[in-house]
Amino acid sequence: MGVDNGFPCIEPGHKDSTDFYHTVPSISDKNKERLKKVEKDGGNRLGFANDPELQLKCFIGRDESFKDTFGRLWWNRPSPTITTKFFSVSNGRFVHPEEDRALSIREGATLQSFPKDYVFKTKSIAKTARMIGNAVPPKYAEAIGKAILNSAT
Repeated sequence: MGVDNGFPCIEPGHKDSTDFYHTVPSISDKNKERLKKVEKDGGNRLGFANDPELQLKCFIGRDESFKDTFGRLWWNRPSPTITTKFFSVSNGRFVHPEEDRALSIREGATLQSFPKDYVFKTKSIAKTARMIGNAVPPKYAEAIGKAILNSAT
């Protein structure tokens, strides 16, 4: 992820019409305000917990619960498991480390070790995210295959 790695800065709702598919769904204005208060590089929903306009009712008095919701990834720590809902800010620690948006489809795929030139044959964000989240990461599958081949000799 990041500009230095070939991922241009994008806004929520950006639709990439190329095969790179650096696409991210839009988010509500209220969620945009929430993300502005989430600390960069690893922050979480506690950044807006004391704002009565932004705090979610289900989390009032539950600061120790579900802290990954609206959580940002870190630049220098492993990412969480990429799930089928990684494109949503409210489904786990899937907020970009600096930009106020969820991970793009390509960012999630890259974290799963799909090559940057891998082409997904769907234009549905949800269907592509489901494919990525349910996939065995390609590099992991390769390592398993090599281990099987090596054990047979």
